[in-house]
Amino acid sequence: MTSINRTLMWWLSLAAGVIFVAMVVSILGTIHVTSWDPARICRAAVSIVAKTMTQASGPNASLIFSETDDFSALNASSPELWFAASKGAEVFEFNRDRRPQLPFEVPYQGSATRAIFANANAEQTVCLDVVETPASGLVLTVAGAQPTFGMSLKHRFSTVMMVSLAIVGSAFAAIVAIGVFLAGRFVKRSIARVTKMAIAIDPAAPQGSIPLADVPLELQSLVKSLNGAFDEIATFLERERRFLGNAAHELRTPLAILRTKLEGVTDSKLRATLVLDTRRLTSLVSAMLDLSRLKGAELQRNPVDLAEVTRDVLADYGPLALDQGMDLSLISDCDKPIIVLGSKEAIRSAIANLVGNALVHAYGARTIVARLYRDGAVSICDDGRPVAQDQASGRSMVVKSAALEHSGTGLGLPIVREIMAAHQGRLSMTTTPGGGTTAHLVFDTNLEETP
Repeated sequence: MTSINRTLMWWLSLAAGVIFVAMVVSILGTIHVTSWDPARICRAAVSIVAKTMTQASGPNASLIFSETDDFSALNASSPELWFAASKGAEVFEFNRDRRPQLPFEVPYQGSATRAIFANANAEQTVCLDVVETPASGLVLTVAGAQPTFGMSLKHRFSTVMMVSLAIVGSAFAAIVAIGVFLAGRFVKRSIARVTKMAIAIDPAAPQGSIPLADVPLELQSLVKSLNGAFDEIATFLERERRFLGNAAHELRTPLAILRTKLEGVTDSKLRATLVLDTRRLTSLVSAMLDLSRLKGAELQRNPVDLAEVTRDVLADYGPLALDQGMDLSLISDCDKPIIVLGSKEAIRSAIANLVGNALVHAYGARTIVARLYRDGAVSICDDGRPVAQDQASGRSMVVKSAALEHSGTGLGLPIVREIMAAHQGRLSMTTTPGGGTTAHLVFDTNLEETP
């Protein structure tokens, strides 16, 4: 998995490394080009020669020459090397036989502290300098010096300069690291903010697009694509809701007429079968309407007496239960009203769908029991054929009884799931001990949210 921080670190580090190497190469190139400048040659040569000269202690102490490795290298690369070092009356001259023709006497007694000029024949560059160390006031006159590029580079890159370069490089690396950290943190926070706004959009009505004003410029193209996708999903859902509602409305009237005409069928067995099928169709149409309403409107949450709603549902389904030879009963562990938070019509629809589903689809059932609990829960139990194990565990969105493939649609349970999700409640399906199915609904009893 790609990490934004690691990617930024890699590319910025690579860019910083390239820039740093380019800077070093540029500096080295500049040194190489300017290393043959007479002023650069003199500075390098005088610096090397000055380190070879010391002065003994005591009055009238003589100058002492001590050859260094750098001087040996300079002498090897400069066949005509000559220099004279003087301090007061003390003079040391290296390769006296190579002394060029000079426009002044050695030792130099003038007032200049640093000068570069050609000898009398303009054949060589003569360097004249007064150095403060290692012998204060030491006057050096150097001619014929030909330092190599490495010597010039070493002279230019002194210890202080190398330390400074290391500090600059470290500071550069630190700036890159801090920049990567801050940039990664900004990107991460921006994505988290966009994600939070996307999550806040209602899945049932995803048309509430993410405002671009709160999104960084770099993420706006992504957010525009997301908003477009949300709009398309919202359009599709709206079309689906409209189709379900229209289809259900169109079917209710023909079903009502059909139900009336069935009363004239003389064969009682055939009439009972046709009436049952018509009830199933009517139940399906009602379920489609409920599903359309649930997806199209915002749920209003108010205190609802769960016991009262359950009793009303059982009373409505009493005649149907008698026609099918089934017993409907209600058991409660509390004599007082059981108040839950939600929509009375939606809660009624959920319980009605479970009872209706048990009446129509619980193959072989003879008894349906509604049980109320004081903690805001209700269960509908039947003694028919139990649901399959994978469906009872909740892995199937459309939960049906084992006989459903022969006798119905099972659309009521998805509606119940929609209602419970809107109420932030739970629907669980289990096998009833001794056979059958138990549907358990748990509602919110926190009345502090009541407006």
